[in-house]
Amino acid sequence: MNDVDRLTDRQFYKGDPLLVLLRDRLRLEDGWIIAGSALLTAAAVFGVPALFGIHANLPQLIVGLLETFLIIPLGLLIYLSLPNVFDDVFNALRDNHLIGGRREEVAGPESYAALLKALVFQANRRVWVVGALGLPAVYWIYRLGTHVSGDTTAVGSPEAQLAQRLAVLIAYSPGLYSVFFSVVRLLIALVFTVRLFRSFTIQVNPLHPDGSGGLAVIGRLLLVSVLIATAIGATAVVMSLLQLSSGLNPLWRMETLLLGAIYVLLTPLLLFGWLWTPHRAMQEARDRVLKSLADEFWQSIQRTMPSAQDDAAGVKVGTERLDEIKRRYDFLRDSFPVWPIQGFVSRGLVATSILPFLSTVISGLIPSVQEALQRLFKGP
Repeated sequence: MNDVDRLTDRQFYKGDPLLVLLRDRLRLEDGWIIAGSALLTAAAVFGVPALFGIHANLPQLIVGLLETFLIIPLGLLIYLSLPNVFDDVFNALRDNHLIGGRREEVAGPESYAALLKALVFQANRRVWVVGALGLPAVYWIYRLGTHVSGDTTAVGSPEAQLAQRLAVLIAYSPGLYSVFFSVVRLLIALVFTVRLFRSFTIQVNPLHPDGSGGLAVIGRLLLVSVLIATAIGATAVVMSLLQLSSGLNPLWRMETLLLGAIYVLLTPLLLFGWLWTPHRAMQEARDRVLKSLADEFWQSIQRTMPSAQDDAAGVKVGTERLDEIKRRYDFLRDSFPVWPIQGFVSRGLVATSILPFLSTVISGLIPSVQEALQRLFKGP
């Protein structure tokens, strides 16, 4: 294999100054980065308010715990892992000999090496750094200029409120930076995975040990990504319900809106890019093999069409040949996997991914239904 067709994780973060600083300059392990960020968040959310004698109520406490021990660590884990995902996925597809010839009827990269070159370029564009810095800047403006009802930063003296807001801003800024880069990298990975499947023929190996014709790496990526997106959506639902229980409007919280937007945006894209698109490519790979048998079956029908001059033995030979072709067709059809992940797992994954959406809809409908029932059964 040509070295130009191999990828390394550093190729995908050399344009990211924060990750270059953490990994290449400071040489910090991912676990230390995540633990340090969680400690910084805990100090900002719980430590600074305690210095001013401010104590959170139960909904505020739960939201703070979710942000400290789930949202921030999960976001950083995704941010730190995605560069490795790029090279693992695209190298595995090449190592498994899945990439066939280029489709002439589709406009796209001239070669697999050209696809990888474009992928690396897109992952390191300077515009992503501008956006990653812009999101924390917007958050600073929002937190400093907006009174967030129900938040501990809205309690206490003006000095206490300012100190809490500054602490939260300092703690959350790296997380917001990483969230932006993570979403961008996921979208880039999705776009180029779809482009790969559309621009090149896929050569599925029916007996590959991974059970998915060599495409299990896509299935694993889909499984982890959708579960993470579902966790993000569930967290947004929990935060919204906590705020509603306190009589607050969750739409006034930028954090809740951001989490909800990530879930709503990414979930269908993940299912399309890493479930449906590989499924179609795997079906096409199977159908290419089956078509030759289907053509042979049809030609055999034409050649062995019985006539008045044929004896029974000749008709039997023709029928046996057709039967063997049909058996081979059925055997190969059943041998080819057509999903990058087991069918029962994919169905459960889709069902799980829509649970946060359904719970949001149901929780929003319950008050309206209760009010309607009260009006219906209210006496004259």
